[in-house]
Amino acid sequence: MEIRQLRYFVGLAEEENYLNAAEEMFVSQSQLSKKIMQMEEELGIQLVDRSKRKIAITEAGQIVLDYAEDILVAYTSMIRELESLKQAQEPPLTVVALPVLAPYNIPALLGKFRAVAPNMEISLKESEGIVILSELSRGNSELGLMRDIYIDQSQFCFIPVCEDEIIAVVAESHPLAGRESIDLTELRADRFILPDQQTLLHQYYVDLCRKSGFSADIAYTSSHTEEILEMVASGMGVSLMMKGVVSYMRKETVRCVPLSTRVSSHIGFAWLRSARLSPRAKRFTDFLAANFSAQSDS
Repeated sequence: MEIRQLRYFVGLAEEENYLNAAEEMFVSQSQLSKKIMQMEEELGIQLVDRSKRKIAITEAGQIVLDYAEDILVAYTSMIRELESLKQAQEPPLTVVALPVLAPYNIPALLGKFRAVAPNMEISLKESEGIVILSELSRGNSELGLMRDIYIDQSQFCFIPVCEDEIIAVVAESHPLAGRESIDLTELRADRFILPDQQTLLHQYYVDLCRKSGFSADIAYTSSHTEEILEMVASGMGVSLMMKGVVSYMRKETVRCVPLSTRVSSHIGFAWLRSARLSPRAKRFTDFLAANFSAQSDS
């Protein structure tokens, strides 16, 4: 006897009508009737009195009904307990992420997901963009938190979670510090303090200067944002940085000036198009897509 047959029988007993019960359980009336008859044949006793227009459960049927209800409750509890065990045993979802979690409020986003999926663990591993792309391509990580400026959309799927823009960062004493905006060409005579060459942002900023008609004169590079800001504040050069990161640092001895031609980027989660996401990764990306859609609609 199948669990499904017990569900059908309990449903029929509740509705006292084949048509209503069939509609309630999304099966055909004939299929429902067939399953009940198979139960009767297997048990060797009549469970349903069909002699009247409104069906009635026989004395034997009432005995089966009482046991069936207990069995279904126990079965549901068993499945729920097994699901909890499987989730507890499932390895965490590994996400390789740029070291920019706090400036873009990523911890709050992960906390929101934890509220709807309390049994699912996410393991974050910080790396630079070039490493993230390699980790995704090699299958060492399913998801990567990165900027869309790095993404080849033909190879990677990408769900954005927040937007940012590139700004010029100059010392308070810089001649352009009081400007409302700066054309990138106005910095061609300055020396630049940029992120380390190990980061994809380094090359992106260099290419941005080149597209504006000049080669950036790079005085110094660093992998530490605070160090770059300190050097800019001391007058050793200017920098190009992401507004969200600089705003989060709250460095009062530098000035952040928007570029006259806005260059925006998105932070989001990426994965290889050719990869088949695990159920846990699919659940997380579905959450991200719904969350971003809600933000866009509001």
